[in-house]
Amino acid sequence: MAKKQISCLPVSLFQSFFDKSVTVADWAEFAAAQGLDYIDINRRCLLDMNATQVEEIAAQLKLPVLMVTTYSDFTNPTAQGFADAVAAAKEDLKLTAALGAKYLRLTAGQNYPDQPEDKTIAQICK
Repeated sequence: MAKKQISCLPVSLFQSFFDKSVTVADWAEFAAAQGLDYIDINRRCLLDMNATQVEEIAAQLKLPVLMVTTYSDFTNPTAQGFADAVAAAKEDLKLTAALGAKYLRLTAGQNYPDQPEDKTIAQICK
C-alpha cells in the first residue's frame, strides 16, 4: 500500500499571512516539521506578487505547494464583476503554475439574492 500524502491549508494562519508576520516559507518550514508532504496556500497569501516573485518563493520552500485556493466570484450579476472574476482566475492560473502547484481550487461565487439561480448558471456556463 502506497504511503498517503498529506497537505494542509493553514486557515488559522491567514491573518498572519495578510499582516506579513508569517511568510509562505515560514508555513512550509512549519509544515515540514509537522511531517506534511505538501503545503496548500490561499491566493491572498501572494497579494501584490507577480509570477517571477512567486517562482523565487517556490524555489526557497522546504515543501512543494500542492494546491492554491481562491475565492472567485463567477456569480457576480454585473458584466464587469464577471469579467473581473475571469481575469482574476487567469492570473490565479499563472501564479499557480509559477508555484509549481498541481491544483488550483476556484470557487463558483456567492449567492446574490436578487439574481435568479437559472440566470446565474447561464452566466457561468456561457
